[in-house]
Amino acid sequence: MRYLTIAIGCALIILSPATARPQAAVDTLLSVGANATVEVDNMVGDITISTWDRSAVRVQATGPADVHFDREESEVSVEAEMVPGHGRETDFTLTIPKDADIHVHTVEGRISIEGTTGRIDAHSVKGLVRVNGGRNAVEVGSVEGGVELSGARGRIEAHSVNEFVALTDVIGDIEATTVNGPVTLERCDTRSLEASSVNGAIVFQGPIHSDGWYSMETHNGTIELTIPQDASATISAFTYNGDFEADFPVTVTEAEPGKTTTFRFGSGDARIELETFNGSIVLKRSNQ
Repeated sequence: MRYLTIAIGCALIILSPATARPQAAVDTLLSVGANATVEVDNMVGDITISTWDRSAVRVQATGPADVHFDREESEVSVEAEMVPGHGRETDFTLTIPKDADIHVHTVEGRISIEGTTGRIDAHSVKGLVRVNGGRNAVEVGSVEGGVELSGARGRIEAHSVNEFVALTDVIGDIEATTVNGPVTLERCDTRSLEASSVNGAIVFQGPIHSDGWYSMETHNGTIELTIPQDASATISAFTYNGDFEADFPVTVTEAEPGKTTTFRFGSGDARIELETFNGSIVLKRSNQ
């Protein structure tokens, strides 16, 4: 198996005072073999990745940093060295093989990945992370930014701290968490779901599989769950300072004030656990 590694790191170097430095522009094409892996680490600046059918990686960079390339056999590294006194932000645009695996990290910047069928590991500290695609294992996260993931397939992990997490048209086992923001899952097909927030709502819409396990938990927020017409599930729901609402008739099999209320649909095969302290639990019926 051949790999391509692109490492874009930033380090301080000591230079004598200089006059204003123009924005540097880099545009380099690197040939790669099958099963490539692309790694991008940036301190300050956006990272944008798209795909094509060529066995090559195109790296474009704009900013004040010095960008260096190093090739050794099937590995290629790209290093951007920050130049003191000449600004910090360097943006990267990459075009990579569609099936390449991706590892992308930036501290201050946005990440955008479009159309890949490889594995994805993408994280920012201060910036939005937006990904369309990904297979087998997809992990995306941000501390001070939102996370948007669509079209992924496989084992999914999506995390934020102070913003939203939004998943759309995702298939596979899902773990979606945030502290200060909502978690929204639309048209998500999963048999294993862990969704949690401390200060935000949780919304789920998708199939309920008879062998599935679905856990949704928030401290200060509403939980909204859409139940398909053919669902067979047992729902254990807990809210301390909130109400239970349903837009269709439900049968409560067990209810204790301040404790867990249990609902059952069909033969009750799937397990669904809903818990909120200061919020309501809302059940809706899907038209499908």
